[in-house]
Amino acid sequence: MDLREICNTVYGDTFVREIGFKGATPSDAMELYNQGSLIAGKLETIQLPKSIRFGMTVDLDQFKTALPPMLEQLAKSTADVNKDKQDASDTMIARNNTIEEFDKIFSRTANLTSTLLQLADLDELASRVRPSVRNPGQTIEDARDDSAPAPEASEVA
Repeated sequence: MDLREICNTVYGDTFVREIGFKGATPSDAMELYNQGSLIAGKLETIQLPKSIRFGMTVDLDQFKTALPPMLEQLAKSTADVNKDKQDASDTMIARNNTIEEFDKIFSRTANLTSTLLQLADLDELASRVRPSVRNPGQTIEDARDDSAPAPEASEVA
């Protein structure tokens, strides 16, 4: 919609500010909606000044008709985006809770297994299944393997 440019050309910058245009067009959807709502309201009541260009006028009725459906679509789209963000946040929270629960169960199970193996005098196996305190959800041995530097290409070949 070119309302700002058209009104600026025909009526000047003062009129553009009077109907609610301030600074650059907002990039945030809610700010854009708020500015658009303000402008739509002002278009209903404002009196057109004298044109600064000979023979030029603007039919504001077309803009009054076109702006509300655009604002309605913007509000709907913004609501959809906010819902998607909330769904993503809820999913991330559920994922993190599931991982935390798994890590807790894994550590307890690995601890029990390690203790039972020690009781059976199988210390070598017990040390291999002992859970890592620094890396939940892993054994000490697996955590050590993950932190080891990757071999150079010349060492692999």
